[in-house]
Amino acid sequence: MAYPETLYRLYGHEDEYPALDAEGAFSRLAKALAFRTVSGDDADGASFAALQDHIRASFPLIMGRSSFEVFGRSVLITLGGADPALEPIILLAHQDVVPADEAAWTHPPFSGYMGDEYIWGRGALDIKGMMFAELEAVELALLEGLEPRRGIIFAFGDDEETVSAGATRLAAVLAERGVHAAFLLDEGVASPIDGSLFGADGRQIQGLCLSQKGFLNLRLTARGKGGHSSNPFGTTSLEKLAHAIASIRDAMPEPMLTPLLRRALEELGIDADEDLLMQLARSEEGYPYVADTMAVTQIEGSAPSANVLPFDAIATINFRLLPGHGIDPFLDLIRRAAGEDVVVEVLHRTPSARQDDPGGTLYDALRQSLEHFYPGASFVPLFMCGGCDAIRYERISRQSVRILPYLVAPEDGSRIHAVDERLSKRSYLHAIRVLRHFLDSCCFS
Repeated sequence: MAYPETLYRLYGHEDEYPALDAEGAFSRLAKALAFRTVSGDDADGASFAALQDHIRASFPLIMGRSSFEVFGRSVLITLGGADPALEPIILLAHQDVVPADEAAWTHPPFSGYMGDEYIWGRGALDIKGMMFAELEAVELALLEGLEPRRGIIFAFGDDEETVSAGATRLAAVLAERGVHAAFLLDEGVASPIDGSLFGADGRQIQGLCLSQKGFLNLRLTARGKGGHSSNPFGTTSLEKLAHAIASIRDAMPEPMLTPLLRRALEELGIDADEDLLMQLARSEEGYPYVADTMAVTQIEGSAPSANVLPFDAIATINFRLLPGHGIDPFLDLIRRAAGEDVVVEVLHRTPSARQDDPGGTLYDALRQSLEHFYPGASFVPLFMCGGCDAIRYERISRQSVRILPYLVAPEDGSRIHAVDERLSKRSYLHAIRVLRHFLDSCCFS
């Protein structure tokens, strides 16, 4: 069966919530994609302001009951609940997007183009689609006369794609106000995992991600003094750097099964044994789930000519650490492996997220909503190999789950941060249904 039918066969109950204004929802998202809210683009603050004006205009029922606050470019929308004894939930997303090479796109990335089946544009999947689905779900509930018992806080950062300073600021504001959320929902893994990866042939697996890997960028510098290549006494800076990189690679920790991955395998009825660990470690898809990863992403310092010795040679390496693996002991390992001839500098560090326990009333409610609308998929506790803003809110949320409300086929998941990002209209509507169903059970019931 060809895509997209391979994805849509996972769907169910597409007839629910008939009051959902499909064409209006499509138009509102398409317009949001037309705003060029590129992360780190300081010259285009007007685009963030325009997007925020669009949100205000598009969801009048939410706006009539909420406070709408802007901190820098980040947005906090607070919708109070009727029962003050119930802790609120936080719905996260980010307004910013990564840049786009416009010449390579089928439809311009900031045109808000709508075709018969897809809405195209930078941010359709990552993550304006989720942001607007969250807003649409709440607006629809209010339209049908429901009022929330539990408060709902929308927190939309403006620089998740770079440094997450916006999310850090919003979390600090909420902490200062004494807010403590019962549950937080943020973006997660885009595409279901083929179950054959874990030995669950024929099943499509989607992670309810209860943690995320740590992030570490290091700069390695090997000193060089230049000179003529006819006398390379000792070793060149490039050789020192290459040796350090190879030594670090050799010193990387062995693959392992984390507690969350073991729990996922248990729920799938799969033995978490050494054979499976080795199978995952040797596969492209499974490797990041069992290993601290190392990617040499930038090198500089080559000599201008083949007969000239190089001066300083510099490499940037990105590491992603499994949940539970601390950055400081890992740094000690890296410095020992690099040796005394190479300077190791930390450019950016974010520890792995707290590993929340699967289960609880709100976790179960979300899982039930997902299973209701995607009966063809299996939802299990897992962790994200990438990162998101959720970690910034750990001190004010009891439980954080990272998952997209729309399922994305690998053919479209590969478009995230790449060319021709798009979201199918059918998937977008189903995302709104998922979120509405979840919110009905935990906020509006």
